[in-house]
Amino acid sequence: MTAERILRLAERSKTVDIYLELVVPQYDREYMLGSKLLCDAHRLAQYLAAQTVSIHPDANFVGLIKYDSSVRGDLFKRVGFQNYSALCNEFYKKPFENLATRDHQHANAKFGDVIKMGLTGLKKKIISFKLIHEDNKDKVEYLNALEIVLDGIVQWELKCAKACETMAEMESSPERAAQLCEMGRVLRRVPLYPARTFREGIQCLYFCFQFVPDSIGTPDRYLYDLYRQDIESGALTRDNAKEMIQELYTMINGWTTPTNVWASDKGGESHFCIGGYTLDKEDGFNELSRLLLESLMEVPTYRPQISMRWTEKTPREALRYVLDCERKDTYKRVALISERRRVEALTELCGFAFEDAITYTMCGCNEPAVQGGINMAACNFNGVRCLDRLLYDCTGEVLQAKDFDAFYALFEREFARDVDRYIEINDGMNKYYTADVDILSSIFMDGSIEKAKSINAGGNRLGFNGVSLIGTGTVIDSLIVIKQFVYDDKLFTMEQIMNMLKVNWKGFDDVHRLIYRTAKYFGNDEPFSESVAQRYTDTIYRLFKDRRDQFGYPYLIGDLIGYCTHNAYFGRSMRATPDGRYDGENISFGAGQTGGRDRNGLTAMLNSVANMSKTHIMCGPTVTNVMLDESLIRDDVKFEKTVDLIEAYFRKGGLHIQLNYVSREELIAAQKEPEKHENLRVRVSGFSGYYTLLDPEHQQEIIERTHQEK
Repeated sequence: MTAERILRLAERSKTVDIYLELVVPQYDREYMLGSKLLCDAHRLAQYLAAQTVSIHPDANFVGLIKYDSSVRGDLFKRVGFQNYSALCNEFYKKPFENLATRDHQHANAKFGDVIKMGLTGLKKKIISFKLIHEDNKDKVEYLNALEIVLDGIVQWELKCAKACETMAEMESSPERAAQLCEMGRVLRRVPLYPARTFREGIQCLYFCFQFVPDSIGTPDRYLYDLYRQDIESGALTRDNAKEMIQELYTMINGWTTPTNVWASDKGGESHFCIGGYTLDKEDGFNELSRLLLESLMEVPTYRPQISMRWTEKTPREALRYVLDCERKDTYKRVALISERRRVEALTELCGFAFEDAITYTMCGCNEPAVQGGINMAACNFNGVRCLDRLLYDCTGEVLQAKDFDAFYALFEREFARDVDRYIEINDGMNKYYTADVDILSSIFMDGSIEKAKSINAGGNRLGFNGVSLIGTGTVIDSLIVIKQFVYDDKLFTMEQIMNMLKVNWKGFDDVHRLIYRTAKYFGNDEPFSESVAQRYTDTIYRLFKDRRDQFGYPYLIGDLIGYCTHNAYFGRSMRATPDGRYDGENISFGAGQTGGRDRNGLTAMLNSVANMSKTHIMCGPTVTNVMLDESLIRDDVKFEKTVDLIEAYFRKGGLHIQLNYVSREELIAAQKEPEKHENLRVRVSGFSGYYTLLDPEHQQEIIERTHQEK
């Protein structure tokens, strides 16, 4: 039974802004006479000191704070980061050269380290690296700025503690007065010093999340020892722990203001993981993993999102439990990941040590980031562009291709050109926003103190560019049609195919129907199509695997459409394609099949997607969507078979899966009469949302996903 106070906090986080109105102090003008960096640091410290402490009557944890544009406060919301904001405003949702658009980066802060060493430990670290860099004036200045901000955070912590103590003295209820005294005592301890109890660990996480408000990482790892210690000593009960976790969730949900209807209703961005490999390569799903999921299922909030990291040693019972939670979750907050593929990508493609790779979590829209590391989120890449250019602008060369190998060589050449241009654009964007120097979030990341460099300028020890490759299914199916109908079966010449494309299939309805009916489309567990898919993904792998950005970060490739529907944006400028797509139509969504073309059932589709992942390509931001008939969750026998199928999919090499249980008829009805379906919630990409609040393009894409009944 969820505590009444938690339900009240949850409702509040969905309906009102849980953060108090900002207080803009009278900044000390003297600091303007020094360097810009130190001035920014002092202004941020003064800003923290001026804010009002929020203590809600139902709250047992304190520390909420947000920022305005007068300070460089929140890198991940771009508050006070003029260059970064300007770049995103110009490129986000606005395809550039029909190739790339700027996304925003994600991170997984080292909250576990703060819990273990406290802010005092971080300050000692800053001081020690000032000595190491003493001959470099710029680095010392940057570290001085971090120290000023860190001291400001400590003063904010102590202000919160004092506010609790003062309120306790005025409280008429002895019970609430005791709670406030305890809240003040805990805040005198953390995050200044290492956490000694589970409660102190949660308070530390609650407090520090405000400074890197993205993912909370893998709390079942870094909080587990404190949890077990307190449970075994009798100082903590499971119900007490659950209530603490649930209050943390309500705060995370309230991070986005409810005045932004779309963002507040969207379940995403605040994402974390449970399970996965331990250092000895055992399965890490533990009792705290279960409690974290159970706690989330009982809280009526949109965020955070949670992903289970499945390993080959994950007990079936654990997988069944997660899927059982998922099928009952009306807020659609659960996804699943295969651990082996992800870790292989991080170690082999990115060069991370195993002990670093297994700390990864999901951020945003299923974008990975290792603990203390940054996912630059790079740009979105239109994979169909090179095919469009080849078929319409390189006609002479295409007609000279004698076989599919010759044609594919031309395709690969054009794809390589786009990769080069993509990296050029991405590097240019990176250079532009490095003018913004982060002195807050960087404190909680891995490498910024050691390197004395901002995290948005390559200061992280670990990082990568998470490339979202758009239109994978469209490209694969187009290559399949060309190979099958032109070069293998010779039903049409390449010239005939291109002529039909140029008139957008007009007058060739019979051919269009023939292709649609008989093409060996990807997603049907068909060796022919899968060989083409693997060839394509092998190309991507080779062209990206040795590339690095100007910070030395590698590129990790995935296929994802976030809430910006880039498959629609890119599709509008793409001419007709051989797979049967018409001029201007959306290109494919996600890492799997094009919706409606997987005709051989769920098992066949999952086999195809799993086989495509063998080259580790689709290990960046990746989404595999599955639409299941509602009977598969209502019928217990069918549900058990679904559990077995998901397990088999992961064992075969599948990377990611997220499920929707809703009929096509209900989705169409919701489009026509949205007022009758206001509570219909669906998984979209790396996030969930109310179906009727999605834009029409998102709604239609979900309808077009294949409805699996078995």
